[in-house]
Amino acid sequence: MAQGQFGYVNFDDEELNHVEKIPEILTAIADLYPGSKILLLDEIQNIPGWELLANRLTRQGYTLYITGSNAHQLSKELATHLTGRHMVTTIFPISFAKFLKTKRDEFTESEYRSQLAEYSVTGGFPELLATTIDKKEYLLRLFDAVVYKDIIRHYRVRSPQGLGDLAQYLCSNVACEYSVHRLSRVMGCRSDQTVRKYIEYLEEASLFFPSQDSRTM
Repeated sequence: MAQGQFGYVNFDDEELNHVEKIPEILTAIADLYPGSKILLLDEIQNIPGWELLANRLTRQGYTLYITGSNAHQLSKELATHLTGRHMVTTIFPISFAKFLKTKRDEFTESEYRSQLAEYSVTGGFPELLATTIDKKEYLLRLFDAVVYKDIIRHYRVRSPQGLGDLAQYLCSNVACEYSVHRLSRVMGCRSDQTVRKYIEYLEEASLFFPSQDSRTM
């Protein structure tokens, strides 16, 4: 690799997401990207203690670009450990207007409605427009990754099935009123407080955006 180019580490690899691997990772970075002081660390929240690794690298003079699917989780840890030395940028899915531009310039009313229906299902994820992968399979894999990697693994949730059922229920009942007690029955959970905590996790992962009016306690 030419000097001055950036280095890249993908922490979605299960071989890397262990805290005891940090010394090996640092050695590998130095060997693979000699002379480079710019690193792209992808899905870094998968490794426990990642903020300590980031702090150590910045002290060694590296410029880091840290990416992850749980922006709220990352920003909280960065604010704690890299105060004044980081800037957070949130990247959203593409808008409906840009989605239309990837198709063509003009649509009939029926075509417009059809495109809106497709956008409502796919959510504006760029990969679905750039590839021919199965849309349903992609969205299911993405959903599972957020629920089981970003939430359950990070927060060490004791009832993975219950939280998964809750996430599916909320995503399938958009704009519906609910009560925490009713959601407790959906999960098979005896504690309303546990459900409130799980809802906060889903909000942090951008899977759920409740309005104040929707929360009937």
